[in-house]
Amino acid sequence: MVRFKWRIVAFCILTFSCWLLMYGTWRALPFVQAGFEQIYSLKSRIISEGRVFPSGLPRRLVILGDSRVLSGFNPDQFDALSGGSIYSYNLGLPNASQFLAVLELLVANGEAPTHVLLTFPWSEKKDRVSLSALLRDDQAMLNRLFPFRHIARDIAKFAVRSVGQGGLGSYRDSVMGLVERAKKDRGYFFMAAMSHFPDDRLPDDFYIESERPDFVFSRAYSFEDPNFFRLLKIGKEHNIRFIIVPTYYREGLYAPAGSNRADRIALRKHGIELLGPDYWLYPNRSFSDPTHLNPNGAEAHTRRLWDLLQPVIGSEIRTGSAES
Repeated sequence: MVRFKWRIVAFCILTFSCWLLMYGTWRALPFVQAGFEQIYSLKSRIISEGRVFPSGLPRRLVILGDSRVLSGFNPDQFDALSGGSIYSYNLGLPNASQFLAVLELLVANGEAPTHVLLTFPWSEKKDRVSLSALLRDDQAMLNRLFPFRHIARDIAKFAVRSVGQGGLGSYRDSVMGLVERAKKDRGYFFMAAMSHFPDDRLPDDFYIESERPDFVFSRAYSFEDPNFFRLLKIGKEHNIRFIIVPTYYREGLYAPAGSNRADRIALRKHGIELLGPDYWLYPNRSFSDPTHLNPNGAEAHTRRLWDLLQPVIGSEIRTGSAES
């Protein structure tokens, strides 16, 4: 029994040592991870450290959403169109459809925005995972316990891709430069790794079999779930103006957006503005892959968002200037 106990202790020490080794390797080689994971980590650090906005800005705008926002909204261009009267930040997070926790962390760090642009409704799913729910979710549990579990695959993919990129060192510098560029561009990130066509443009005749050109997609809003009341509470306590704006898809993926007048009226009763249709459609040449805009597409989408918002936010700017 004594020998058995010592073997159990030795096994635990060995297992924990292996875990530390793998975790240390994963932390030491962030550049081998998938690009979206690196961007997610970057934005999570910036949000948690309270480095989104410089101090003393009168108008602070964030746009929340998934990877479509990440690759479709350029803060530098948007701010230039506003004449420098707005400081915006792209908080699109890859594979993230729940944003309330991000917003709550912003206000907790004293960085409450004055304007929040939403591209999809608040989710009815909980973005705070309880311990009991975590124990029932094998995938979530694995991600928490072994965040490094794909490190061998990531290293192999990194090594293969580096062959045509000047070698390991050159490719590492290139990847790290992209992450630094996203930091400099205030969250905007072109999904270059997913682009496989010349000039980062989909061919005009590109299509996928799952397209539904006769289907009108519409966003659904729930006014009864707890997340909605969380959103209203944040807005009231921190004087945040919520504006829901269109997302985007490729022409042919869906039919043109339908009327959302009923949603606009219902949301206005709660102090939330809905501007424009549920989505805009852009031609294939504006996309670098089936989902994400290329830089030219992002420029057009950002300008279109400003044109949509200018009558609303522009009036605030003019009023503020007159009062000053």
